[in-house]
Amino acid sequence: MNFATKNHWKYPSQLEWIEQGLTYFVNNYERAKIESIAFPKLGCDRGGLNWNDVREVMEKYLSDLDIDVYICLDRESHASGIEGLMVEMLNNKNNQFWVSQLKIRSNIVDKINYALPIKRFRQLQKIPGVGKKTYECIFKLLYSKSQSETTKNLHYDRRSPDGDSEIKPTQLQFPF
Repeated sequence: MNFATKNHWKYPSQLEWIEQGLTYFVNNYERAKIESIAFPKLGCDRGGLNWNDVREVMEKYLSDLDIDVYICLDRESHASGIEGLMVEMLNNKNNQFWVSQLKIRSNIVDKINYALPIKRFRQLQKIPGVGKKTYECIFKLLYSKSQSETTKNLHYDRRSPDGDSEIKPTQLQFPF
């Protein structure tokens, strides 16, 4: 289930839009047969909202649901899991299969290579010249390739069993 936190991707989020989306979710999750859900810190990255304000709203709407709710706090500085595989593929300058499979201008490829290595896939968005379409194309290709790699190797998470998970189970109890 997806809901907008902004009117336009360039503009900031508003807390009332988060509330509208959560209200819609609460009223429709059973009909959609949703048994568990993971949310990011809604509107807090590019939307510019304060996490403490958003957390309060999310607790208000989600804490009494009869499903498992996960909040992705995204505290890791390095990628793991599928994202880790995607970052490894992107950082591997000796095997840039993605360059030949995508029609990305050579000057953009040069800018990406200059910025490598990256630690998190989202850093790709911050490279000058990498627009939304380029990011999306690279993401889709590397995600697809990573999915086939994990299925082939039955390897779903590259973190240690003792490692701190970036997805925190709740009934909205945050580890702060």
